[in-house]
Amino acid sequence: MAKTFDYLLDVNPRKLAWNFNGDRIHASIPKSVVARWRGNIFEFQMYVMRNFIVVGNKTKPRTTNSNWILMFSQRITVTHVNNPSYPLEAFRFRHDC
Repeated sequence: MAKTFDYLLDVNPRKLAWNFNGDRIHASIPKSVVARWRGNIFEFQMYVMRNFIVVGNKTKPRTTNSNWILMFSQRITVTHVNNPSYPLEAFRFRHDC
C-alpha cells in the first residue's frame, strides 16, 4: 500500500494526525517544556514528530511561508532521523524585485 502524505499548505488545527514529507515548517517549544528538549533537538537536523499542536503563525519575521506552526506539547514524541533522504538545506534564498 502506498504511503499518503499531507501538504503543509493543508495544515490546520482541526486535524490531529499529519504525515508530512520533505518540506519545512516552523516549530515552537513553550517555556513549560523547553527543559525536556534542551540538548536533544538541534538546528539543521531532521526529526519525526508526533502529537504536536497546530497554531497560527504569528512570528515576525516569518521563518517559513506557512500560515501555521507546530507547537510542542507535553505529549509530543520526537525521533532523530540519522540518515535523511531529504536534503537539509540551511537557507532558502529568494529574489526581491
